[in-house]
Amino acid sequence: MKFNRVVINNVRNISDATIFPSEKFNFIYGVNGSGKTSLLESLYYFGHVRSFRSHLVNRIIKLDQEVMTLFSDLISPQQTTLNVGIQRTSDKDCKMHIQQQPIKTTADLAILLPIILINPDSFSLLDGGPKPRRSILDWGVFHVEHQYYSLWLRFQRCLKQRNQALKDHLSYEQIIVWDEEFCNLAEQIDQYRRHYYELLNPVFHKVLTELLTIENFKFEYHKGWNEDIDLKELLSTHLEQDMERGYTYYGPQRADLILKIGTIPLQDFLSRGQQKIVVSALRIAQAQVLREINGKECIFLVDDLPSELGAEYRFFLIEMLNRLNAQVFITAIEKNLILPGLVNKEGKMFHVEHGNIHDEGELVEVNFG
Repeated sequence: MKFNRVVINNVRNISDATIFPSEKFNFIYGVNGSGKTSLLESLYYFGHVRSFRSHLVNRIIKLDQEVMTLFSDLISPQQTTLNVGIQRTSDKDCKMHIQQQPIKTTADLAILLPIILINPDSFSLLDGGPKPRRSILDWGVFHVEHQYYSLWLRFQRCLKQRNQALKDHLSYEQIIVWDEEFCNLAEQIDQYRRHYYELLNPVFHKVLTELLTIENFKFEYHKGWNEDIDLKELLSTHLEQDMERGYTYYGPQRADLILKIGTIPLQDFLSRGQQKIVVSALRIAQAQVLREINGKECIFLVDDLPSELGAEYRFFLIEMLNRLNAQVFITAIEKNLILPGLVNKEGKMFHVEHGNIHDEGELVEVNFG
């Protein structure tokens, strides 16, 4: 599915806006603080029902307003249409609809709209802890194996119960009652993740090779406990340590995707611009896998593409996105930083100013003098 019409009300500094984006490239430009990122944030909300800028619900609602509303007409490759609506209030109430029918879980929206964000914060994928890497791993598994979501929820509930028992210093018997289910769910989650990693790994290497030459590059999946030791045995032998910590140490909640050169972490070897290329290549590879497995197209939101990327890499990235046939939204402060790479591409251009979004029509070649 792709966005065919988007209506935004009371999202940050955007009071009321309606856009009809291109099914291919959408270039959005304007000065800092104009509302470019707020537009991308609104689009991101359709697929995640949360902001990528803040975990506080009230922050996304326009100042002095109580309600924000998002509505979109979506269009499939077969030209069938679907409408989606989200309403969020300042008291955290959230209503979601598909075809005017209420839905209860964000997974229903996420399945419709696999949205990938690439922005300056994408560096956290490499230099942060394992959580963001595990998050994109689970995003990929979810979109390839839809039954994975319910399994993941069951595991999260089991982990929460076991951790609470540890914090409460319950008896040994009261804690290990959770171990059987924990291990069973953990093994299933690992199987799904490992299968997805095996699909992603060769595609990622191929995409990255087109963008960068990195000798001895390694991309590995770690499941969260030692490969050659039974998880139930680990839980049993480390029970006292878990009780001291107040949480379960071993398990899929500690899984990670490791990116390194030889034995050196990738971020210690590459420049920040090159790191961003690696992250972009990984997300493009995920989109390729999704397309190959079930024919679904991703929507890419690329915020501030020129940030720390030279023109050569910017335009190469645009070419790779063009090959995917994905719907792409790209922001930049100035036209001349991006527009030359979009010449002869199918798309539209939007100018954002003081929260107002102006449709400037089809992308055309511009002489910057």
